[in-house]
Amino acid sequence: MFNSSYTLLFQIVIDNSYYANPVPTAGVDEADFDWIPTPATVQLMKRYGLLFRTTPTGCLVLAEVKKNGVGNRTTRIPNGSKLLFVIRLRNALVPAITDLPTQLDRFQPLFFFTNTTIHNEAGVNRKNIPITKDLFVKTDDQLQLPAQRATLLNQLGTLAEGPVFGVLDIVLDTTLPALQRVVDPQQILTDDRPVFKLIFQHRKSRWRYTIQVDTPNVDIDDLVVQNLPPFSRQNSGSNQVLFVSNSEIDTLKNYPLPPPAVKLTFRTNVSAGLPLSGTSVVRNLPYPAPTSLHTESDPVTHVTTIYSDALTTL
Repeated sequence: MFNSSYTLLFQIVIDNSYYANPVPTAGVDEADFDWIPTPATVQLMKRYGLLFRTTPTGCLVLAEVKKNGVGNRTTRIPNGSKLLFVIRLRNALVPAITDLPTQLDRFQPLFFFTNTTIHNEAGVNRKNIPITKDLFVKTDDQLQLPAQRATLLNQLGTLAEGPVFGVLDIVLDTTLPALQRVVDPQQILTDDRPVFKLIFQHRKSRWRYTIQVDTPNVDIDDLVVQNLPPFSRQNSGSNQVLFVSNSEIDTLKNYPLPPPAVKLTFRTNVSAGLPLSGTSVVRNLPYPAPTSLHTESDPVTHVTTIYSDALTTL
């Protein structure tokens, strides 16, 4: 007698170090990506009893299983079946909060992730399988050749008409190495179900504060920071001062305690000819927003620097 039930076939988990320090009292972060099965995948799942579900950190697929005569869970999915999922950006700030190229094609960057190619290193196990060429998602995970991109887009049907950040390709091949295969020989599903990971590394940039002085009789003293690298002062005009971090700073959703602090010290009501006169003021400054991220290339050295900017007007 065969008893039918559902069990996990595989799970996809997004791991982004930008969210590495969650606040216990905060709500669950909204997902950065949408996952959409292709039309062919939807039909295959219906035919062989598969259920697709999204999660706060990715997605998963459940399989209808039966127990054979010796108690092993088996599935009806034919060997060699392929499941394709379109990955769309829900959060447009992903290129800013991760170390992906800042000039990423926002319509079709076309990253390609497959369980037939994994990054294997010490510590990788069935609950932690990076399906990327490197440990983190990098530019190399994009399809570079036009012919490759065209072939893949043709498999997406009408989904290719919308924005495509990437494609997830899960091949149900029993001949794959044990670490990365989803279905074992004789269509058996073991208790140790695979968890495939897409790991993103958070952005680092030079922080730059522009202090615009529009009020008369105001002098800027210093930028005082805590738990951050030192900043250098650059006077860019009679009424504008820049403070630039001497090294790159992590861009994080929440910073470990005690969090970094940025304070501007300045004086108001300064008397002409008495540069140390006036009333001392200390103002807390916000961190630069991810939307301020941009790159600049030195016209002489051609060295490119990534800046995160914040403007304060006095």
